[in-house]
Amino acid sequence: MLGLECNYYYPGRYELASGKTAYLGVKLHGSSKSYIHGYKIIRGVPDMNRICAKLQEVFTKTSDKFGYFCWDKKVPFDVTKHVRLLDDFDPEEIVDEARLVEICSKLAPRDCGEEMPQWEVLMIPKFRMAGELEDEEITHYALIVRIHHAYCDGISYVLLVNNFLADVPGELPIDPTKGFNNAVWIKVYIWAKILTVGPMNFFTNLGMLLVTKSMYGVERYSLSKIFAKSSVVGMDKLRKLRLASGTSVTSITIAAVFAALNKTHLRLWPGKPVPKTLHLASVGVMLPYTEEKRLVNQFTMWPYTAPLKVDDPKKRLAKTYEEVRRCASQPDPVFDFYMQRALGSLPKFLHKILFNLSGTPIMLSNVPGYKTSVKLLEGDGIGISTQSYCGRIHFSAISDPKVIPNATELRMFLEEIVNQIDIMAKAYSPSEDKADGLLALGQSDAEKSNLHKMRDANDNEATIRIFFVIIQTIYVSG
Repeated sequence: MLGLECNYYYPGRYELASGKTAYLGVKLHGSSKSYIHGYKIIRGVPDMNRICAKLQEVFTKTSDKFGYFCWDKKVPFDVTKHVRLLDDFDPEEIVDEARLVEICSKLAPRDCGEEMPQWEVLMIPKFRMAGELEDEEITHYALIVRIHHAYCDGISYVLLVNNFLADVPGELPIDPTKGFNNAVWIKVYIWAKILTVGPMNFFTNLGMLLVTKSMYGVERYSLSKIFAKSSVVGMDKLRKLRLASGTSVTSITIAAVFAALNKTHLRLWPGKPVPKTLHLASVGVMLPYTEEKRLVNQFTMWPYTAPLKVDDPKKRLAKTYEEVRRCASQPDPVFDFYMQRALGSLPKFLHKILFNLSGTPIMLSNVPGYKTSVKLLEGDGIGISTQSYCGRIHFSAISDPKVIPNATELRMFLEEIVNQIDIMAKAYSPSEDKADGLLALGQSDAEKSNLHKMRDANDNEATIRIFFVIIQTIYVSG
C-alpha cells in the first residue's frame, strides 16, 4: 500500500524497501503521495549550515548499521539537496501557524522530482508564535519535514528524531524498542488464534468493506489536498472522561470522530441518508522496533465498525467501547500485519486489484507522543504538528476536496470532534467546566508550554497522538 510507489517512477534508483518490509505499490489517479508530513517550531536562530552538518553526520555515519539509504548510492551524498529553504518562498515573510498549515496543504500532493531523494527538510526562517505582537522580535523558525512512507512509519520517525536528531531527547510514554514479556502459553494461544481465526476474519472484513457504501468514498482523487488542525485539547479532559465512563482513550476518540462524521454528513449532504454504521481503518504498530535503529514500517491496520447515527453520547461511547474491546480480542492486527507483507511480495499487476478491494474512506492513527520537551539543533523545539506534545493534543486531518471540499469545512469537522469530547465529558460529569480540559485559544503557546510542563512534573501523565485522514482509501500520508 505504501512502500513501492517510487519504483514506478524511478526504477532501481532508490532503496526504499527490502523484502522484509514489502508493501503493496500502485499507480493512482489524482494526487495522493505517501509522505509523512510534519513541522517543528524551534526557538532559536535559524542556521542552515548547522542543520545540514547535523543531518550529514546522521545520514552518513554508518549506513550499514543504521539503514538510512536515502540517496542514490552511486553518487556522493549531498545533504543540501535535502535541506534547504522552502521553494519559491520569500525568506523575509513572517509565518504564523495558519499560514504554515496552508503551506503544508500545498506540499501534501507534491512529489519529489526524479533528481531528488524522497525526503526533505524545508526551512521557514521567521515564525510568529500565537499571542506575539507584530512589533515583537521574531525568536522562532519552522522546519517542515517530508519523508516518504516507504522509509518509515510514524513511530520509526519519532525514534529517528529522538535518538539521532535531538540534542536532548524527549521522554516517551512507552519504549517502542521493548516488547511484551508474555508467557510461552500465551504466545502459543495467540499464534493458534492467528492461524485459525485470522484468515476467516480477514476475508470477512474484506467482504464487509466491499458492500459498504459511504459518501466519504470517492472514485478518483483530485489533484490537491487540504490540511487542517483543531484547537488544543488537554490530556486531563480525556483522562477524566476515561475514568468516569470506564472506557478507554481509543474508544473516546473513535466515538468523537464518528459523531463528527455524522454532523459533517448532515451538513454537506443533507439529502443523503446517513448510514447506521461506518468502517474506520485503525492503525497500530508491532512491537518491538528493531534494535538496529533502522527506519522501518511496522504498522498494521484493521477495521472498526462503529455507530454513526446514535445521538446519545453515553450510548455511542458504550457501543464504541464494545467494538474496541471486540477488536482487541481478535487476531486481526497481527494477521493483517503479516498479510500486508505477504501481499507486497506478489507481482505488481495484482497490487492495484488488492488495493482497491481493501480501501476504506477513513483512517485513524492514535500513537503516543512526547511527554517532555525536545531540544533540537541547539534550540527548544516546542511543537510537532501531527502528534501530541507535553499534554497538548491536536486533531489533524488531510482530506481530498472531493470528500470535504475546503479548509473551512475541514476545520469545522475537527472542531466538532473537540466539541463531541466536551459533550461526552459533560454527559458523565455535568459540572465539568469546558475550560478545565480545553486550553483557552487566547493563551500564548509559551504559557501553554509552561502549563503542560508543570502538569507533567506533577503527575507524569502520558500523552497521545491523534492523526486521521479522510480520502478514498488508506493509501495516505501518515
